[in-house]
Amino acid sequence: MPKAQRRKGHQFERDVAIDMRKYGFKEARRQLEYHEKDANGVDLQGTGQFAVQCKALNTTPNIPQVFTEIKQHTIEHIPMVVFKVDGKGIYAAFKWEDALLLTSAFHAWSSGHTKESPI
Repeated sequence: MPKAQRRKGHQFERDVAIDMRKYGFKEARRQLEYHEKDANGVDLQGTGQFAVQCKALNTTPNIPQVFTEIKQHTIEHIPMVVFKVDGKGIYAAFKWEDALLLTSAFHAWSSGHTKESPI
């Protein structure tokens, strides 16, 4: 991978960690280079139940392939791919069963609250 692409990816990981800290994941930060062996395909740490893999590319990444890189998929770690496509925005992808779990949890939460959603 060229140096510029690697720098772009690392900066995107930092940006995602900053955003996650703004939304309550106070310990979110990039995995350091020397953590690669035990990172289990996860780019960020301190993200609670989410195993986050970040991709910053010129085109949409092969999402199913990226999910195979995440080795922390347990009941406690829901894999999430956050990706940025040049000129097209930032997106997040989940496996369908995890998306159902999250929407169900949000629905249950929002049903019990009358004030605005935190989202």
